[in-house]
Amino acid sequence: MDRASTKSAAKPSIQDMLQKAIALLRAGEANHALACLIAYPQLTHGHPFACYLAGLIYVNAGKDTTALPFYDRALALDPRYADALEGRARVMQRLKRFKEAIADYNALLRIKLANEETLYNLGAAYEGLGRRDDALGCYDRALEISPGHSPALAAKALLLYDDGRVDDALETLRASLEAAPSNETAWYNCGAILASLGEHAEAGKCFEAALRLVPAYGKALYGAAASLHKLERLEEALAACDVLLKHEPANFEALFLRGNILYDQRRHHEALAAFDLALARNPKHTSVLCNRGGTLRELGRLSEATAMFDAALARNSGCVEALLGRGIVEFKSARIEPALAFFESALKADPASAVAFCGRGLALQYLGRVEEARRDFEHSLALQPDLAEGHSNLGALQLLLGDFERGWEGYEYRRLATDIYKVDAPPRWPVWGGESIDGKKLLVLSEAAHGDAIMLARYFPMLADNGIDATVECRPAMLALLKQVPGVRLVTKIAPAEHFDYQVHLFSLPRALKTRLDSIPAHVPYLFADPALEAKWAGRLGSHGFKIGIAWQGNPDPKIDIARAAALSNFAPLAALPNCRLISLQKGYGVEQIAGAGVLVETLGDDFDAGPAAFLDTAAVMANLDLVVTVDTSIAHLAGAMARPVWVALKHMPEWRWMLNRDDSPWYPTMRLFRQRSMGDWEGVFADMAEGGAHP
Repeated sequence: MDRASTKSAAKPSIQDMLQKAIALLRAGEANHALACLIAYPQLTHGHPFACYLAGLIYVNAGKDTTALPFYDRALALDPRYADALEGRARVMQRLKRFKEAIADYNALLRIKLANEETLYNLGAAYEGLGRRDDALGCYDRALEISPGHSPALAAKALLLYDDGRVDDALETLRASLEAAPSNETAWYNCGAILASLGEHAEAGKCFEAALRLVPAYGKALYGAAASLHKLERLEEALAACDVLLKHEPANFEALFLRGNILYDQRRHHEALAAFDLALARNPKHTSVLCNRGGTLRELGRLSEATAMFDAALARNSGCVEALLGRGIVEFKSARIEPALAFFESALKADPASAVAFCGRGLALQYLGRVEEARRDFEHSLALQPDLAEGHSNLGALQLLLGDFERGWEGYEYRRLATDIYKVDAPPRWPVWGGESIDGKKLLVLSEAAHGDAIMLARYFPMLADNGIDATVECRPAMLALLKQVPGVRLVTKIAPAEHFDYQVHLFSLPRALKTRLDSIPAHVPYLFADPALEAKWAGRLGSHGFKIGIAWQGNPDPKIDIARAAALSNFAPLAALPNCRLISLQKGYGVEQIAGAGVLVETLGDDFDAGPAAFLDTAAVMANLDLVVTVDTSIAHLAGAMARPVWVALKHMPEWRWMLNRDDSPWYPTMRLFRQRSMGDWEGVFADMAEGGAHP
């Protein structure tokens, strides 16, 4: 039987198998290409290119560790195989095995002409080992070959910045951006350096350029928000922060920044919520603890604020921010000696802290150590000439001492020295500083409290006398009372289309009009009771007895009222005087004391000043009183402006307007001042009043 002859199929050659793998790889079938290579051990054990190709496929699949033996095998077969050396060097670099990466890059440079990419990578490997000079040398060599090589320029810039060569770093980054304007990282780095120099407007432009390239670039979003915050463009800063948090809801730095922005907007409850979210991610972060404490302080929750600052100090007993925070809480709680101790501890921790000198100065002033306080305020300004708190506090101290010429200048910083004014809009018109503006239109912007508005209304006629067409912004509740002062137009709201030539804030009028101690406009009365209301209250009060109107508390907010309120019970010596009637002028805060004070006080009924206009009934009642006795409140200003006899009970270290060591007021001729001899000594004040003639 004939048999058909058979032949074994010829085995494919190594070259055939290699070509097949390459064809598969070019077709995008990397896994099949790899399978082809692995299926033939003679390829991946005996052919350097095949070994290199397998390693490359694994690298492209993100499997650096698996790729490494194939590069090793390729180099064992051919130690001068440049592509394998470079491939293995990059793998070593990604695995942070920098010494081995450097050895491979240097071996590569010995067998191949240097190029900018290899030198850049070698420089980065040197950086990984901390060999900064070697890294800088490699970047310079790369740039000699290719002056516009953007990665080398950017890396060199960061090294120069870290070495303190900031100008050189910026110049290098800008060269990088000229070469590759689409490099979002270089834009970000440029912005970060500018921000560190305080050039936040320019930094913001760089962050914006990075975000145009990559809108969700987290670092650039944070940088943009932080720069806008520094520029006090708070709404824009908050918007940038919110965009970042939309992409990265758990971003700690963004949550912290958001809290700080909201704090500066005086949105304290929202700020507190943001700080809570930040603390949930980093419960021991001292700055967040401190800023949360500051927010609680602004909300009047002083004991909770203390707990936050104490938590920060438990983490770091020398934390200046926390020591200052504790000092401020103690000061606002009228515990001045402990406040002083905390400020001194802050100065021990940081002898160059201008804010700590400022805080200690306030405590020293409150303790009556005025010259020491002055030196601390001056020292704070020597350390930080732009410190608003230093200027404002020194100015207030100078006013307290009667140095009005210098005092008003420093007091101009009051709006920068407190977060109350951080939401101020930029001036729409030039700010009037006292120059002649005869015939010009001036807008006087409202600020401060009711008592301040009453005190400063005395300047309205002076504006008219200087030929100024003045419009004064006024709180709605004060309009009916203040409209009787001539010389200005009072409005509660400025029409958006209305134009003015100049603007000024209300408390800047004394400076602009060059008020000195001997030139205070003290012509009283300039406020009057409505005749019909005066007659009404005359009938209700009757004519019997010596009628004393009293007020014992203002706004208890610790930002406003630091130990200036007395207890109603302190008025007992006046109530004990024969034929004297104590009549409460108190509204709102403090009225709850009447029931349990043990002092007989007449009240004026629920309809007393119950309408939308403030003080109209109060003024009418005052016109029927023999005397007004009050702590430092708006009641004192109203009585003084009406030229009514008024006695004011002052704490040991009063506000600047009451000055020191005098029992009269240059602001109000009918006013008499009674001062505590020591802190908290209200009993002595009212005993002096009872002995001083408060009788029919």
